[in-house]
Amino acid sequence: FSYLFDWWFAAVLLTLLIVHEGGHALAMRLVGLPVQGVYFIPFMGGVAVAAAPHRNEAERGFVALMGPGFSILTTAAFVAGAWATGDPMFELLAVASALLNGFNLAPVLPLDGGQIVDAAMSRSDPEFASIVNMLALIGGAGWSVYMEWYVLTALLVMTAPMVMRPAAARRRAEPITEPARNWLVAGYLATLAFYIAVAASYLR
Repeated sequence: FSYLFDWWFAAVLLTLLIVHEGGHALAMRLVGLPVQGVYFIPFMGGVAVAAAPHRNEAERGFVALMGPGFSILTTAAFVAGAWATGDPMFELLAVASALLNGFNLAPVLPLDGGQIVDAAMSRSDPEFASIVNMLALIGGAGWSVYMEWYVLTALLVMTAPMVMRPAAARRRAEPITEPARNWLVAGYLATLAFYIAVAASYLR
């Protein structure tokens, strides 16, 4: 990140990634999953890895949502700092956090948004879920090429074989219940709306 941007912005991105992945790790602990570790991937970001598989799709969706969800706290703190002081640095931090976490909520596997949507569709027809994931993958790859985010393009291409497998073959956990699905979708939409509102308020 220092090579791509500068050392200060690299430090900001690393801090945002730590908070984001810490949210995933905290969610794993809350649902009783042991945390194997949090790892940082050069030029891509980070990943929190559980030491055991998810027991149900509601659990998987919750853990995926808690990365962006936990980061609401720091993003809101940056927004409050910008309002209180008018310091452009706080505005930059708020926008960076909103863009990083909002982007992660895009409904494309393997991003958090893709994991959430896939978990929410675990009671749906597997063929329908596979079609949705495939269309999201194609759309995400096309957008990444258009934006010239070629690292993301490469990541999506690498994960394409997993995404294009039948949904029934990918899932080994218990499907999500209807109440849990409703809560997950509501949380997803509210979190996404928050980041869109923050980004839109400063990128005018």
